[in-house]
Amino acid sequence: MNRPFLPSFLACLLLLALVTPAAAEDAPADDQRGEEQPASLIIGVEGDLPAAVGALEAINGLEVVHVSPQGAFVAVEVDGLRALRLASTAVPGVAYVEEDETRYSQAIPNDARYGDQYGPEMMGAEEAWGAVGYGDTSISVAVLDTGTRHGHQDLTPTSRFSATQVYTGNSSDNCGHGTHVAGTVGATTNNGIGVAGMSQAQMMTYKVLDATGGIFNIQCSGSTSSIAQAVYDATDDGADIISMSLGGGGYSQSFENAIDYAWNNGVVVVAASGNDGASNGVSYPAAYDNAIAVGALDADKGKASYSNAGDELDVVAPGSSVLSTYNSSNSSYSSLSGTSMATPHVSGALALAWSCAPSGTTNADVRNAMESTAEDLGANGWDRSYGHGLVRVDLMVDVLCDGGTGGGPTNTAPTAAFTTTTDELTIDVDGTASSDADGDALTHSWDFGDGSTATGATASHTYAADGTYTVTLTVDDGTDTDTTSTTVTVEASDPGGDPDPSTPNLTSGQTVQVSLSGSGDEAFYKIAVPAGANSITVSIDGPSCGLFGCSFDADLYTRDAARPTDSAWDCRPYQGGSDETCTDTSPTAGYLYVRVDAYSGSGTVDLTATVS
Repeated sequence: MNRPFLPSFLACLLLLALVTPAAAEDAPADDQRGEEQPASLIIGVEGDLPAAVGALEAINGLEVVHVSPQGAFVAVEVDGLRALRLASTAVPGVAYVEEDETRYSQAIPNDARYGDQYGPEMMGAEEAWGAVGYGDTSISVAVLDTGTRHGHQDLTPTSRFSATQVYTGNSSDNCGHGTHVAGTVGATTNNGIGVAGMSQAQMMTYKVLDATGGIFNIQCSGSTSSIAQAVYDATDDGADIISMSLGGGGYSQSFENAIDYAWNNGVVVVAASGNDGASNGVSYPAAYDNAIAVGALDADKGKASYSNAGDELDVVAPGSSVLSTYNSSNSSYSSLSGTSMATPHVSGALALAWSCAPSGTTNADVRNAMESTAEDLGANGWDRSYGHGLVRVDLMVDVLCDGGTGGGPTNTAPTAAFTTTTDELTIDVDGTASSDADGDALTHSWDFGDGSTATGATASHTYAADGTYTVTLTVDDGTDTDTTSTTVTVEASDPGGDPDPSTPNLTSGQTVQVSLSGSGDEAFYKIAVPAGANSITVSIDGPSCGLFGCSFDADLYTRDAARPTDSAWDCRPYQGGSDETCTDTSPTAGYLYVRVDAYSGSGTVDLTATVS
């Protein structure tokens, strides 16, 4: 179909052709510029088509390969910008120039019940199959589930479906769930029977879930330790993709470690987001950073009501009323619904696209291709209900395989940017100016330079003391990060009313040693308390008392705005020994004075005052 606009690639070429100085045409033969790549173009003509064809044929570096009298266009091969410039400016009646794009056939498999499947067509599998075939065993998919009915007519040949590794129960699928999932990923396609799998990948079966409960309350479940171990084993066995249509329970460090192990060894982990209908509840293991969380759609591309949403959701795929192989017999099929059914659609799509990608394509390349080509649904860009959108295997193939970029889309790193506003010791930071050219969601991490951190696009922090601090923002788009820093100086306003400027000042959080030479000896200090302070704590820490008493006993006094005395103080613990603390949870802005007094003996105490 001819488009009435210039594709961006050709628009750039045409613009260059139109503005290149004439002197460039006369560049000497020994000019060391790189060789220009030929392009296949369609030139639309208004008016005298034969005259236009004759003019085009006369242009050196341009070859006319087809003329359409009905369509009034000419297909040409162009060697470089000069030929393109002459074609676009010297030939009369040029109406448009566009790329002569390659189109692919749509492969519709002959499986008897393919017409009852809507998932592959929705995800663009027919276009992908037409372009690169049905996939092959160069990519291995490990299905961690309830096992697989290996005698099923659509799960053949046995060489492509490896024997079940058992972590619970026996090797048979006594739930049907695993057989259903395996069929969606890799049921034999174009064999004239049953259904079509997304990819003809090598299938690896790990039984980690088993039927429990009575005949009227069968549940399929397994332990975290078994599933985590199967992740390790599948990784070591050479799996490229691990598909887990399972979830539930809370966070597990051991489970996340297993997922990280798989990812760090080049494996893509795909998991179901969960079927609770929660708006902020992607289940584990899908919620782990290095797993792809998959939500479910219905046949109309609407979010399934049961499909969990949340910040961790990555993509969505068909999950409602999905027809696939079943365990009732070697020729049985069944329709099931759930994010468990959406997950294998994604696993199979990843396997198909990865199978035609060039050597060296990584799990990060494949994940980036999936997310960047997903069909946006719901709110613009990533959102909590649809993630990046519907996985489109045809577009993944365009990017990863022959005719595409040949190695996955390059992620554009985010750009960190922020502003600061200070008010005495308090700083407000705003990182909403940070951006990501790919439209990926960003996480913001703040470091305030005094050991304090925060997350979120905006944050606020109050420093304990005057000073110059380095504030750092790091933004993460899930693949790359960017960091930027700035220095800020904060200073509490002069509280005023200091009746004794000669009294030494304490710095919040720092310790000074106070030595007293005998009973009655005393020392005074003060610390500035800024407006808005939440609390102030003053403490002394001295030698411990022995079995028969204290060789040194120091007392702590505090008082607002003036030196404490024996009769005028706000806090005086007055305990035996030299370990005492005063805390004020509603301090008054100004100065707090501190007195350390030797009640008996001589010695040294550590004095610390902290303003929060």
